[in-house]
Amino acid sequence: NRKPAPVCYLGVLDKLGLTGDVCLAVEDSSNGLKAASAAGLKTLVTSCPYTANHDFAGAMAVADGLGEPGQMSHVQVGEQSIDKVIDLDALREWYGE
Repeated sequence: NRKPAPVCYLGVLDKLGLTGDVCLAVEDSSNGLKAASAAGLKTLVTSCPYTANHDFAGAMAVADGLGEPGQMSHVQVGEQSIDKVIDLDALREWYGE
């Protein structure tokens, strides 16, 4: 089954002995977001020109990339819009840890 079916995520979670609530998915499309969400994972979406107009409602954050020093990414986190590099500290903050 292809995305948006959560089979790929559920299979990996099962093999790792983990639940979705302790994992994070990084996706680039609405179907990927739907699959990860259906498996119980919070999801960071990094859109691309092909998926920029997709509906990413329910994503933890939506960015146009991960950015790098000197080249920030544009990120939407809930109602907040920021430009930053997405690093481990940002992911922990958004994830709620």
